[in-house]
Amino acid sequence: MSLPIRCYSSSRLPLESITTHDQYHNAGLSKSDLPRSPISLFHAWFEEAKKADILAPETMTLSTASLMQGSQGITHARPSSRVVLLKTLDQRGFIFFTNYSSRKSGELQSNPWCSLTFYYDQPLHRSVRVCGKAEKLGTDESQAYFDTRPLGSRIGAHASPQSQVISDRRELEERVQSVEHRFEVPGAAGLHGAPPPDEGKKIPVPEYWGGWRVIPDEIEFWLGRENRLHDRFRYTRSLESAKDAADDTWQLDQLAP
Repeated sequence: MSLPIRCYSSSRLPLESITTHDQYHNAGLSKSDLPRSPISLFHAWFEEAKKADILAPETMTLSTASLMQGSQGITHARPSSRVVLLKTLDQRGFIFFTNYSSRKSGELQSNPWCSLTFYYDQPLHRSVRVCGKAEKLGTDESQAYFDTRPLGSRIGAHASPQSQVISDRRELEERVQSVEHRFEVPGAAGLHGAPPPDEGKKIPVPEYWGGWRVIPDEIEFWLGRENRLHDRFRYTRSLESAKDAADDTWQLDQLAP
């Protein structure tokens, strides 16, 4: 079934369709009340987002940049962004999983510097921006997480040539069925309403799939306030001298909105 899409005849989106939010009425933050480590503050905000029934607070926008050689030897960076899910926050950084053949992974391999953005709308009106350097997880770590995924998702990871052009949906479904046959789990992805097979079936993680850890050197917290006089606090550190993401080597500054 196709979803209805509303199209405007004018090339300009009506202003009333853009201006949809009201004033923010948060109590505000004080620098003296903030913890030494931004990880402690992130944990607190994440838990408050869950209690406030924010939909999928683990959702984050990952921004990467490809490096391209231009004229006269000048290197240009072309950014791209997409939504991914935070799966773990450990002592070193923020972890997500993806296909290593995807565009985001290709850009991270050539330029590991990236950013993550979390946004928590009503009633919190908060945002967290994380900047840092990405590193690949080891196979054992990726396999451990892969084993926790639903069987259909594990089959999908093997079947989907992420970010590559495919002819149509049928091609993808045929690839899924081929993988189901290979691992002897027919109907695992539920494409035709088949009963789910044994979820405990052991499936090896694909060599082209796994985790990335973003090791932060900058984390900014934003809180919406009235009249756009927002609160902004930025934690920074040097990755060369850092021990782990939760250590006390961070410098904290307040920024003008």
